[in-house]
Amino acid sequence: MIKKLRLTGTSYSLTITKTMLEILGIDPKKDFVELRFEGEKLIVTKVKNTQEKT
Repeated sequence: MIKKLRLTGTSYSLTITKTMLEILGIDPKKDFVELRFEGEKLIVTKVKNTQEKT
């Protein structure tokens, strides 16, 4: 899937669709995600233990 980044204020954002969230098993109202880089890749992973993390 190819997506375009969108300008949001002074930053850029990437929209994650409802379908993508369902495939990943992420509930955006209660789950946290971890963002990490592997070379030129951005990896988004659901955090298993969702104790209040920031």
